[in-house]
Amino acid sequence: SLGTPMEVTVRFTGLLRSLARRDSLKLSLEEDATLGDALFALRVELPSAFTEKVVLPMSRGEPSAALLLLNRTVVAPAGALDRSLTDRDVVAFVTPADGG
Repeated sequence: SLGTPMEVTVRFTGLLRSLARRDSLKLSLEEDATLGDALFALRVELPSAFTEKVVLPMSRGEPSAALLLLNRTVVAPAGALDRSLTDRDVVAFVTPADGG
């Protein structure tokens, strides 16, 4: 059965903003979505350069050009993709130089 969709805000800082060609976007996801689902959805929304430098390495648990924050807390790469999301969560991609 289809759950209620939830809306998650995704933000980009610094160099990642130019890679993504935007400051932020909103994703509509199923109610039991994880960070992995959000990353997968972003592949459709963002330029391929962002996918190649950030999304794909992150999906494979490899170092990427970004730190991933969930509601302002850094998410460790290990197990990050299994983290559950809830409605109105904020996911941020920050460059390590931005300090998060």
